[in-house]
Amino acid sequence: MLSARVLPAARSFARPVPLSRRLASTLSEKRDISYAHAQNEAPAFARHPPANTKYWNIRLSRPLAASIALVLSGVAVGVWIRPDVQVAYHPPKPLSVTAKPATGKAEHSPRQLEKELAALPLIAQLRHEAFEKRESDLWREARPYQIQEAKHAHTLVGGSLLGREKIAIPPYVRERKDGSEGVVVVHVGNDLCGHEGIVHGGLVATLFDQYLYRLGFATIGSPVVATANLSVDYRAPVRANQFLVFKMRRETSQEELERKPNKVTIVGRLEDVDGKLLAEGRGLFVAPRDGARFLKATPPGSA
Repeated sequence: MLSARVLPAARSFARPVPLSRRLASTLSEKRDISYAHAQNEAPAFARHPPANTKYWNIRLSRPLAASIALVLSGVAVGVWIRPDVQVAYHPPKPLSVTAKPATGKAEHSPRQLEKELAALPLIAQLRHEAFEKRESDLWREARPYQIQEAKHAHTLVGGSLLGREKIAIPPYVRERKDGSEGVVVVHVGNDLCGHEGIVHGGLVATLFDQYLYRLGFATIGSPVVATANLSVDYRAPVRANQFLVFKMRRETSQEELERKPNKVTIVGRLEDVDGKLLAEGRGLFVAPRDGARFLKATPPGSA
């Protein structure tokens, strides 16, 4: 009885499966395997996406955040202080053609400046020292450019720089007759400035060249003396509308002059009336061999 009952069941289980069902089962298995393989190779964030993907939570350390903030602040400040940016945001106001620099001092007339020059203690001291040493006859005093001559019409120091608010009065010159040392006192006005209230550095160099040249010319004694080299060291700003004192001396020794009489070195100091050092200058002056041709040169404008 038992064998009779089992045999039909076994026969029913071993029945052949239709071809259509086997194909459908095979395709389903392949699809499941491909999906599982793709899930294994996908990135972690794709397999397990975060709960909230709308915002990214980035945390920086405090030193790194401070460094980034410092760099960005420096870049912003650097851009802001650029001259072109400043001019764009704060354009300069147009200056009047007749505007004068505000130096804090009233404009003095030439007559008032002459009184102040005569009252300077320095001039009285120089004269007294020469008298005490019995050397008064070794010195000479001069006031160049008192009369505007025709030959000064095209010169810089003796022509263009003279006038109210420039070199309003002739400078005071005191020098030894042999050209060994000298002193020049000159007043500079408000119209000789570079920066507002500060005398132009080029003017300081020009005056050094002019006054050192006086001693070089007196020492060499040639009809024509030229500047071969000039150097100026600026020590402090030179304020406008004051008297300046140039003190010069010959650096070349007498022995060197005997060997090379056509070359001399003069050094000088620029001070205010209180003795404060403002600049130092040094010049080399020579007598050119063909200096005679300069005397025969045609004056400007006469051709």
